[in-house]
Amino acid sequence: MAGRFFLIQSPGLEPLGQGKKALCLAGSVYVYKKGTVNGRGQAIKVGPAKNACSLVRDGNMDAFALRVQSDQDLALEVNFRKNEVGTPLSVWCNIGHRDWACRFSLNPDMTISPTGHSRLVLGVDLAHSPPDTLILVQDTDTARRLVFSSSGSPEEREGAPRLYPAQTGRGGEGRPRAASVGQGGRSGPVPAA
Repeated sequence: MAGRFFLIQSPGLEPLGQGKKALCLAGSVYVYKKGTVNGRGQAIKVGPAKNACSLVRDGNMDAFALRVQSDQDLALEVNFRKNEVGTPLSVWCNIGHRDWACRFSLNPDMTISPTGHSRLVLGVDLAHSPPDTLILVQDTDTARRLVFSSSGSPEEREGAPRLYPAQTGRGGEGRPRAASVGQGGRSGPVPAA
């Protein structure tokens, strides 16, 4: 899956405007410290592909973290690790614990699930206006589940996120570190946007 573009194939999400949609960062990075939780995060939304964030796949296709290419400590996170319908997602890191990143799996139908929870997939909250909030939905919810596409013409792909495999190795500024494929650890809270 290295270097492929991941556009949202369905649903169309017309209220967000014409054209292809993708996952986009929103707002600024925030820091959260309370008790033993020490982390930082940022909102992630569904928006126009021209505003897409590039994501790096860290791990194999059955259990990978989706890391923000420009800041690979930040990874896609199921907020509070509540693997249930309606839970929002963000990008988050527990400072000093890259290996605690939430793991996901790519399903044969091109949906993405939290690893071990194949009945839940990334989706969009249609009750929110505009419908740009990234949440977990049932895999059978065809109106809200996000189906990703890795094909299409170069014009369709322009500006869309690429799912790069993370590089392993040591040292080097900007060079990602390898992370273990466990799902241990805990997630920090994500303040309301």
